[in-house]
Amino acid sequence: MSYNIITPKADVNLKFILAIINSRYAQKWFYSNAKHRGAGVDVGVDKLRTFPIPNATSSQQNLLAEIVDVIIDKKNHHNDYDTSSMENQIDNIVYHLYGLSYNEILIIDPETSITKEEYDSYIINNEE
Repeated sequence: MSYNIITPKADVNLKFILAIINSRYAQKWFYSNAKHRGAGVDVGVDKLRTFPIPNATSSQQNLLAEIVDVIIDKKNHHNDYDTSSMENQIDNIVYHLYGLSYNEILIIDPETSITKEEYDSYIINNEE
């Protein structure tokens, strides 16, 4: 079950939402479901209303929020700091939250740095 960005649950960490909507999964979803204008994508409120946010435990939300905090901190101090490994970690967690198979990940990101073995062995905390 999921909900959307416009009407989030009261107990949702906003940095969790930030991580989700900046993930490769969301980029692919918005690109596939939005109007294309020139070099960009016009998402609009209607598409935001339909974008599904996966249910996640507080610990899963906090894990993503902590990674977002580190990325923000690193970029605030060193704008050119390479955060790609942390962004990949977010993507890996997001893929698991949406219940994607490794083959589905390859559709979203054919050049993913995540191997099948890494993906299959990655466990996110589902307990509260």
